[in-house]
Amino acid sequence: GGARRQEGVTPVCSSLRPGVDEDRRKGDGATLTVCIAGATTGDHLTIDKGGIGAGELGVSGSNITYEGDIVGTWGGGVNGAPLVVTFNADACACAVELLAGSVLFANTDDLLAVESRTVSFTLVDGAGGNDTAVSTVALDLIPADAIVVVPDVTVN
Repeated sequence: GGARRQEGVTPVCSSLRPGVDEDRRKGDGATLTVCIAGATTGDHLTIDKGGIGAGELGVSGSNITYEGDIVGTWGGGVNGAPLVVTFNADACACAVELLAGSVLFANTDDLLAVESRTVSFTLVDGAGGNDTAVSTVALDLIPADAIVVVPDVTVN
């Protein structure tokens, strides 16, 4: 797994590809569930708040927008609970894929040793579809006191 710092927020990069029906090219009713195996109450998931411009994903309260249009709603992700996104008819495959890559992880525990987590992304097609896509990401959490900051050194 990739080494991740305990404090702050870390992107959880998923290679999930949208499982929306290719004939519909819409995400109406599709759900994305992000779960943390081995989660503690200090584990939190959220969505990066990009913006409302062309090709941007935004978050306003429980609404998720793509290029300024509401494409779904989200909830959860706190205290180790799964983060769940439900997409509407305005969600294109590109918005679903961008959202999967915009999930952020944070841990607020006082870690004493390196701990591992596995984050799973499960996308279930909506509106009667039965397509499911699954992707997992391994994270290593490093205690803050184990992180060494080395100053930049120039050698002549």
